[in-house]
Amino acid sequence: MHYTDPKTGTFHVGYLYSSDESSGAAGAVTDDLVTYRDIHPGEPLFIAPGGKNDPVAVFDGSVIPSGINDSATLLYTSVSYLPIHWTIPYTKGAETASLAVSTDGGRNFTKLQQGPVIPGAPNGANSLNVTAFRDPYVFQNKHLDQLLGSDKGTWYNVISGGVHDVGGSQFLYRQADPEFRDWEYMGEWWKEPVNTTWGDGTWAGRWAFVSFAS
Repeated sequence: MHYTDPKTGTFHVGYLYSSDESSGAAGAVTDDLVTYRDIHPGEPLFIAPGGKNDPVAVFDGSVIPSGINDSATLLYTSVSYLPIHWTIPYTKGAETASLAVSTDGGRNFTKLQQGPVIPGAPNGANSLNVTAFRDPYVFQNKHLDQLLGSDKGTWYNVISGGVHDVGGSQFLYRQADPEFRDWEYMGEWWKEPVNTTWGDGTWAGRWAFVSFAS
């Protein structure tokens, strides 16, 4: 959930947070990448589970620095069911992607009062038996704009996961409206066979059944 505030140049670092009292996402800011200040000293959360989209948990996501109403807009994993693990069947809709907006410089993110903007892993004709579907990572890329015939400056989003008995995968989406409320599924952005590795194995690990490369 890292991003640079275009209005101040301040770099925000977001991370998942859990304690005996609370869980969610918290953050810190820095002006020099050396000294970091908690956004909320004491109780650090800027977003917590408990909404209609995320009654169980909030997992990772990423921020569009100038999104809805030119404000920092968080696309995060909203969780409605646990456990999730590659060794057990995946519960459809357990992980979805939802939006929250900050109007106070990233100190807090307020969830939009609507359903998830991505209501789960691809289904229908593109149905996949996924192992996980989380951690959306948003970005812009002029080469993708050209390859996919997108408008200049279109936002893309890759969601990490995997497919049972196949291997780790990342699912590519494209922004489908100016307010980031609709995303078009473009296919598997990347995938590897289960338990394969890269390099000669000296330093590399294995891809296993779930990708968290984003």
